[in-house]
Amino acid sequence: MHLSEELEQEIRQLGNWRVLIRPLDLHPSRLSSLQSCEEAVEKAAVSLRGWSYPYHNGQSMDRGANFVEGLVRSTVSLEHWRMYQSGQFASILSLREDRWPNIRPMTGLETVNTLYSLTEFYEFASRLAEQGIFPEGLSISIDLRNVENRRLFSGDFTRQLYREYVCTARNLPHPTLELTEVEILGKAHDFAINHTLWIFERFNWSGSDLSQFLRQEQDKFLRGTFRS
Repeated sequence: MHLSEELEQEIRQLGNWRVLIRPLDLHPSRLSSLQSCEEAVEKAAVSLRGWSYPYHNGQSMDRGANFVEGLVRSTVSLEHWRMYQSGQFASILSLREDRWPNIRPMTGLETVNTLYSLTEFYEFASRLAEQGIFPEGLSISIDLRNVENRRLFSGDFTRQLYREYVCTARNLPHPTLELTEVEILGKAHDFAINHTLWIFERFNWSGSDLSQFLRQEQDKFLRGTFRS
């Protein structure tokens, strides 16, 4: 079995995110070379908390016939991603919560970390768009998997949740978004907040002040003044 298949099997056994970003009009050689794929990922990678999404370095990257890929196994995350010459990007990565010390795997979803992850995903798509990879628009599919019977929790002791918010669905596949280049460039952070609210609603958590709270937390994250 190839190393990437082994890693994906390991990730699928944990809670995981699956991200697929595609040009609406696929061309097999939108990116002229594998080197161009590497450069696109390096330029678009989001490093807001000391660990980039997608994670990349010379040792963790490999090349296929028409793609480059990253294979990451660390204390922070398990991650496998591919950037194709067609402009399609796909990744699967484990939930950080399932690798945190003192947290029993497969039991929880941390509220602000969920927002951080989604902000990174949509920001990455926006940075790819800045490079002109999606002139005809793009689609974004982001699924959250293996979350059945998980409960929301806060890693900030000053913001503890006072009731149980539990998901009864095994997977939460968010509806695919088809966006113009202008939309992803101008509203990436809004899409991340809306997606976070969509997930929390399926954990039975909603409220008129929740959107404002997420906006404040996202602003701190983007400014680099967030809690670690």
